[in-house]
Amino acid sequence: VRGKITPPLEPCEVLVIRGRVWGVDSKQPLAGATLDIWQANAAGRYDNDDPRAPPRKGVFHNRARRVTDDTGYYEFETIKPGRYKICPTQWRPAHIHYMVAMPGYATLVTQLYFEGDPENAQDSFIKPSLIIAPETVTVRQGRFLLGTFEIVLAAA
Repeated sequence: VRGKITPPLEPCEVLVIRGRVWGVDSKQPLAGATLDIWQANAAGRYDNDDPRAPPRKGVFHNRARRVTDDTGYYEFETIKPGRYKICPTQWRPAHIHYMVAMPGYATLVTQLYFEGDPENAQDSFIKPSLIIAPETVTVRQGRFLLGTFEIVLAAA
């Protein structure tokens, strides 16, 4: 249920994302839903975006697969991803990609965004329901950001 997306000691703010996967038809949490999650690092780079230096076979950075528990719950630890340029004058805001699958439901491919990112207004993929506002949590070991991202799947 819980996993770490980033390699150990990845630089940037630690971020914990949690939530549940729901069925729109049943209005119930979905146990056993599969979430494929991937993101850029703090500098806005993906592990496979340089064709001259691809990752080694079987090595994945900032990517993971999680399965929801009996209550539809999932949780992962990562870092807040960086923005990146898509052309000389436009940037993508910080975001995390999701692909969520469950038998009997349509597979959902979506992205999670962060409130306050200055690039949000220019991004054509954003909907208000995809933006979260993580809170800062302080514990004895330090601070981290905590966000909740609920997912609702349509029936197939």
